[in-house]
Amino acid sequence: MPLTFRIGLRGLGGNVKSERVVLGLVLFCFAAVAAPGGNLSENATVLERVRAKYWTKYSGAPLANLGSPFTTGLDGSTNSKNQNGDNLVTLGYQINSTFRPGIGVPFNFLPITRDVIQVKPIYVGLTDFTILEAGNLTVHGDARVYLPIGDVAALQDVRTGFRASQLVLYRIPDSNWLVGSSSYVRTYKYGDNGNGFRPDLEVFVSPFASYRMTDRLYAVLWADVLQLTHSYGEGVGLTNALMDIQPGIRWDVTESIQVNPYVNIIPGALRWDNISWGLALNAALT
Repeated sequence: MPLTFRIGLRGLGGNVKSERVVLGLVLFCFAAVAAPGGNLSENATVLERVRAKYWTKYSGAPLANLGSPFTTGLDGSTNSKNQNGDNLVTLGYQINSTFRPGIGVPFNFLPITRDVIQVKPIYVGLTDFTILEAGNLTVHGDARVYLPIGDVAALQDVRTGFRASQLVLYRIPDSNWLVGSSSYVRTYKYGDNGNGFRPDLEVFVSPFASYRMTDRLYAVLWADVLQLTHSYGEGVGLTNALMDIQPGIRWDVTESIQVNPYVNIIPGALRWDNISWGLALNAALT
């Protein structure tokens, strides 16, 4: 049976096939990154100011059991969390070198479940803006307002939400090292029928580092150090998941497409059978 999601805004009724919407957006992004790019000029046309990006991070099976349908859970378990891909398509309009408003379509790829594609709440906002540029230090941000549109929003009665993100990059002088951190705060507002498809408050901080080995190959290390959450409907207080670290290799296939295979390790629940593989891919027209 085809998977559908309901447009949940007043005045926008009807059903739309999720697979077609998602596939169309992903194909558009790859067509965009294949098109000629370049720096934005003051006389840039409307089409030259359009920015498209596709990002995905797939969480695969434990290395000790590659045939398993599960991936490693946040608690180190290997039999509770299905393999999944976290995906995001963004379409933006570059007003100037600093601000880019746009729309984001996040979705889950769940290959072993009935609902293979599951669109999460769509958002609008500033998909990228520059906070600071000072020498080797750059700070970017994005601000998102979530809409009641998508499979998950309809299923769990998500009314709205807000997320503020920050990306800090620092190139260590006279070296091949880049260090930084990715962090965000996100909150969701549910309706009367909402049962919380995810916590209603999240605070994540993830430091990372990369070392350039060749022009196109990098050794990378990512760590989810802080993963504070508050579950919808529970009392006051935040819980923190176990830290995970993800060493891997990044290959810049082109200037616009990067592939990053990695392994996921949870030091606080370290066992050989719960070290799992993963793959991240980024394709962007900038």
